[in-house]
Amino acid sequence: MDRRVEPLSSLDQWFPGQTEWLSELNRALRNINFGKMDHLPYYEPLDDYRLAMRADLIPQGAAKPPAIGHWQIEVTRQGLPFRLLLQGKSRGNDELGELVDNRPASE
Repeated sequence: MDRRVEPLSSLDQWFPGQTEWLSELNRALRNINFGKMDHLPYYEPLDDYRLAMRADLIPQGAAKPPAIGHWQIEVTRQGLPFRLLLQGKSRGNDELGELVDNRPASE
């Protein structure tokens, strides 16, 4: 499975007209993960898009809290062979997302 981190501004070919919305969602998620806010902005439903929010937890080991982690949003669009993971990451002025290939690995 191929994974790569990309600036959201470069994904307009796969998410036409939605890169600003994805960037706003990513910024809100970063604030949630830092404890600065507790909600996402409201948007009308978009045809062919599915969003799922989940906690990405990392086990801590013996004598420690069970896990630490952060929230992430998985964005899928019908007909695309990959999904986009928003984790609130940025680099400089670029909001970043992780593209994850959904196609089975070739043997």
